[in-house]
Amino acid sequence: MASHKHRYNLRSTKVDTSKVTKEECCQKHKDQVLRWYCKTCGIPICRECTVLEHTSPEHDYVTIESATEDPLAEIKNLVADCEAISSKVNAAITKVDMVKARLDVRLTIASKQLKDAESKAKDEVFLKDLQENVKTTTDQLNTIKMERYAKIENEKENLQHVKSKLSNALEMANQVIESSSTHDVGYSTLCETLTQLQEDIKPVGISHSLSVVKFTPSQMGSAESGNLGTLISKGPSPRDKTGKWVLEKEIGMEGQGKIIFASGVAVDPNTSDILIADISDKNIKVYDSDGNYKQVLEGDLNQPHDVAVSSDGFKFVTDRTEYVKVFSPDGTYLKQFPADTDGSYMYLCGLTIDNDGNLLAGSTLNLHSISKHKQDGTHIATIKTDDHPYFLGATSQGRIVVCVNNHNWRYANIVDHMGNILHTINAPKDCEPWLWCPRSVCCSDDGIIYITSFDQGDGEDYGGIYSYTEDGEYLGCVTTDVIHTEGIALIDNDRLVVNQGEYPAKIFSYEMSEMY
Repeated sequence: MASHKHRYNLRSTKVDTSKVTKEECCQKHKDQVLRWYCKTCGIPICRECTVLEHTSPEHDYVTIESATEDPLAEIKNLVADCEAISSKVNAAITKVDMVKARLDVRLTIASKQLKDAESKAKDEVFLKDLQENVKTTTDQLNTIKMERYAKIENEKENLQHVKSKLSNALEMANQVIESSSTHDVGYSTLCETLTQLQEDIKPVGISHSLSVVKFTPSQMGSAESGNLGTLISKGPSPRDKTGKWVLEKEIGMEGQGKIIFASGVAVDPNTSDILIADISDKNIKVYDSDGNYKQVLEGDLNQPHDVAVSSDGFKFVTDRTEYVKVFSPDGTYLKQFPADTDGSYMYLCGLTIDNDGNLLAGSTLNLHSISKHKQDGTHIATIKTDDHPYFLGATSQGRIVVCVNNHNWRYANIVDHMGNILHTINAPKDCEPWLWCPRSVCCSDDGIIYITSFDQGDGEDYGGIYSYTEDGEYLGCVTTDVIHTEGIALIDNDRLVVNQGEYPAKIFSYEMSEMY
């Protein structure tokens, strides 16, 4: 890293002259008054200092009266950046706690299912075989528990340590800002510390996969061998070929939760609730993680197209207007805010939240772009795109996946935060290029991109879900057991929910094909 000295040679700085008066003397040279300001070191100096220690050209100094900028500006900017990092660290700690809570629930459920399977099998299995199987599976559960607890605690300790370092540095910096004095502390050292913290601290967060553990009982006919079931302790990894996705259930088939025509879908990271945008019903339907209907979100919605949920539970909806609609964690409609339209007629479709917690809303029709906002609606940037951002996904590496709504454009693009195309995803080898039309997308914590295809040909809907790496490398076909695909989302990183327009939504689970 370049020295801090050279960093400040490039900046013009103003000292607070109300704090450095002509009567104030140099601490090193008691008979000299502080009449100069060294911009290189960020401290007031006297004439002796300019000759002995702060000599030109290594040091750039000016008279206090002629300084032109606030000497605290650099600290204030660094503090703002570090506070943003601190928010990410707090969010990462919250996520660790959430993963731990989910792991506890799943361990409890798996243990209960094992005991139930043992009870049902007692009359059909040799006692010795039964006891051996129960002991083996119980030992595996305990091993998983201890290993996962250790990883979770280690991650939390690291984050707490980072949080402490940030808090201490920010406390000192805020004291300097409040006192408007830069020479009572090591100004350069403080700036160096804040800068270094920004470079060193990059909280990536814990993977939801640590909470994955599930016991699937065997059919009683196959339990005679003493094998009571399969213990699954990991979700899909980018190159894992030992498992498969299977249809778990269909949702939205009847009653209050019946789907009329579904578009986008999101999963609440706190509760694992499933939120489905129903265009025809003009509302957002909410189901629990098992697909049971819970409630409906209604507000000033036109044709709700997509939905996203923040880490603190706020819901955001695009509804084919130029506005993003906002709901509270309990589902109360709060407000709306406009996207950047650039003066063009447009409406918003795709919606996602990136790793920094910013909203990305895709606009179509006359303006092909992604409008980037803070969650309070503040506009950050407008990212131009080459095509219609019908559905959007945000990867763990900060990239954006753009799926389009045009049967003449049979590809999806992976772009950077400026809209530059990094990779283009074309038809997978499992699908005819003339049939494949990428529709919607979601991204996992582990670097997998899942894209649905709304395949049409010969008057029929074929459909499929396909997986890719963040570099656009094709991994495989998840399933073709879908039709008229619309939105897609991950539940706890190991289950997929996909909308099918006027048909019920489907939940797919990832199951390993061998004992773990």
